[in-house]
Amino acid sequence: MKKIYSLFLTMLFCIVGMTANAADIKLTIDVDDASRVGIKITDANYVYQEQTVVTGTNEYTVPAYSTVKVYAKEGALITNIKNTLASNDICNGYYDTYEVYTFDSNMSISIKSAKEDDVFTGSFKITVDNPNAVSASLSGTNRNIALQKGANTVKYAPEKETEVYINSSSGTPLYKVMNNGAEVKNAGGYAIPTKDANIEVISVWPDDVKFNMSFSYNNEDAKNAISAVSVNYEPISDFTNGFEVKGGASVSITFNTSEYNIESFKANGQNVSIYGSYYFYATENVKFEVNAKKFGNIKVNVSVDEPSNVIVYDGYAYQGKTIELKKGENTVEVVENGNNCITVEANSGCYLTSVTHNGEEKYSYGSDVSVYDIKEGSTIVIKSGKINRDQVANVFVWGRDLASEYFNFCNRDGSLVPELVEGKNTVNFYEKDFPFGFNCYGESIGSENKIYINNVKAQGYYGSYALYFENEARIDIVLNDHFKDSEKNVQFIFNDGIDQSMVSSVMLPSNNQAWNWATEGLTAIENASYDVTIKPTSTANIAAVTDNGNIYKVNAEGVIVIKVTPETKSITLADATTVGINEINNDASADKKIYTLEGIEVKNAKRGLYIVGGKVRVF
Repeated sequence: MKKIYSLFLTMLFCIVGMTANAADIKLTIDVDDASRVGIKITDANYVYQEQTVVTGTNEYTVPAYSTVKVYAKEGALITNIKNTLASNDICNGYYDTYEVYTFDSNMSISIKSAKEDDVFTGSFKITVDNPNAVSASLSGTNRNIALQKGANTVKYAPEKETEVYINSSSGTPLYKVMNNGAEVKNAGGYAIPTKDANIEVISVWPDDVKFNMSFSYNNEDAKNAISAVSVNYEPISDFTNGFEVKGGASVSITFNTSEYNIESFKANGQNVSIYGSYYFYATENVKFEVNAKKFGNIKVNVSVDEPSNVIVYDGYAYQGKTIELKKGENTVEVVENGNNCITVEANSGCYLTSVTHNGEEKYSYGSDVSVYDIKEGSTIVIKSGKINRDQVANVFVWGRDLASEYFNFCNRDGSLVPELVEGKNTVNFYEKDFPFGFNCYGESIGSENKIYINNVKAQGYYGSYALYFENEARIDIVLNDHFKDSEKNVQFIFNDGIDQSMVSSVMLPSNNQAWNWATEGLTAIENASYDVTIKPTSTANIAAVTDNGNIYKVNAEGVIVIKVTPETKSITLADATTVGINEINNDASADKKIYTLEGIEVKNAKRGLYIVGGKVRVF
């Protein structure tokens, strides 16, 4: 019996951005023998072009990010490719072809080759009934062997390739592997010495090879702990007392974990871990031992303000086991299972205001909430409402036609996607719609779009927007240069000893976060006045000073609230212990000399806060 392992790989493809006019690079390739080595290089249109190759140094001018295909001519092998500038091997083994990728800087590589007959001095035989079901590779070089149906003679390098590895490439275990007439044991695959090998691989299981699957249970009721069995993905109905399957078949056993606690499950005496189901291939007779106990019920107090607004499930929503409720307080029985879970879901056209478990509110990003760790006597309170989008936002779109690929302005769960046209639009919303998101694309705009909420530019986080606004808000979605001449920017300046890490967040009006405040500053349409809220970190003692000398310190709520006016050009963050000096000596005020906040006169002021004429000024 062989267990099936599922491996989920998440591939992250990094796309290197470059322009069509990226500069060419110089590529130097040193070849040991041009009679054995060929080279092709992609041109500006990514089409391979054959290159002239000589023994020794070859110099080419190629597009940046081009691909170099190194190939061995007939009867030869590529044995090594080295990046000579970095002194590291790109490949080291035996290859017919190998691709090398360039970047945007000059590159130098060397290529070594050999005659195939000088390397592959040994040979062995391998016979297969179905080459599509068998994979074979050689040790030392990890060289894959191309198999054909029937007998194959494989040449190999005796000093490196000392073993051949054979595995199933179809998932189904191989029926039998023989070497020189003796059966080879499957030890998670087959490793066979290459010397004098004469291998036969039989992948197809004979029809008369069958295995018995039998069950034993700790009690009669435990039979119901298995909910389904399938063989080769086809369900079978009579499995409780066992069943017979053909050798190599895939078998799936599914357990009723919503009603039973599977205390232990063994296959031929070995404990097996299960996660709802157990999958394996039949390669032997198997005796399964099922030790299960049915869950009991627990009583839970559920209070709901309006039952028609919600659906309540015993367990998860996908299990489909609903709980009927009346308005007010209910005492319900639910299954005490491994999850001890109740799920509350908003009905269509409704929303969840809050769901609490023993006084603790449970939060959800969507329209449902799962409450865990429910115990006898737990109290769940559900508050809800019917969606009434009675608030309105005035949304202006400038350059709508530029978003030729897509244009998407929607609420947080995508249930509200208003169609927006050029010019003025009205969008109705309610409090649970936030945050709204926005994204669009067109060749003429790329990622260059701007959103203003009541004339203050919102900032995206890596191109994504999370937008908040109030009733009667004006929102401008700008895809062209509509406000180009009326924008006004406020930059942040850091005084000595102060940096961005001392700020937890910078918030714009309507609870919109400024993500790029330190580098981009803040932007608004000319003549806009607005509040900016800075939250220092717990260990920072900072104050903010605008360029007109207004000083803002942390208030009783632990934040700094700055009044930005059309006259504000910059905001300086400084040590709070050094700002707020209200007076210095009369001479300093009268002669307009420049002083530091500590009262030291300076002749050549650098960027920062200073006192001039008795007032704080930003230089």
